[in-house]
Amino acid sequence: MECSTVLLAGGEGKRFTKKQDEYKAFTLYHGLPFFLRVLRKLPSSAAHDITIVTTKSHVKKFNDLIGQFKFYPIPKIVFDEPPFQGPMNGIIKGMQSALHDNCLVVPCDIPLLKTQVLQDLMHRFEQIKNAPGIIPRWSNGYREPLTAIYRKKFLFEPLLREFELGERKIQNVLDSLSGIEYVEIDLFRMIDPELHSFYNINTNEDYNNLESI
Repeated sequence: MECSTVLLAGGEGKRFTKKQDEYKAFTLYHGLPFFLRVLRKLPSSAAHDITIVTTKSHVKKFNDLIGQFKFYPIPKIVFDEPPFQGPMNGIIKGMQSALHDNCLVVPCDIPLLKTQVLQDLMHRFEQIKNAPGIIPRWSNGYREPLTAIYRKKFLFEPLLREFELGERKIQNVLDSLSGIEYVEIDLFRMIDPELHSFYNINTNEDYNNLESI
């Protein structure tokens, strides 16, 4: 199954202040920026059509780092301005750019992501032909809509319509649709025992914990 990939890198990251002038997506971990560490973990079938969604002010730095680390294929970069309005808008912008109906969405701040987790998610999605999307879900009911796969033909118009009406929470839109599939996140423990693939770096403390992990 082929997927387009949408990398969400438009967040302001106000809780992450490791360096005052450092955008979270560009933070180095073991010598590699967060966003490239995530992109390098994409399965091959999701790596040939990549869109990075970010703010216009960061485009040059993204391009510089992509060139410096010789990442290929070169991703497309689109903007989620006017100013950042949440990840739902980023997903909409990414879907507009995507070549394929199947859209793998990943955030830029999960540097411990494992390729096998995405492969397993894609395999599960392939088995449910008419579902609008598949989303990992924790045992407490919390969902991971920013590490998920969506079908553009089912979701693009509802997301855009609700966004234009003022909705900013993707979960509210997903809850209004039928057919969304969820995969219990514990099922990924055979691949990723500690579920580090879903470890988001939101604060300085999260970053400092990376070394202990």
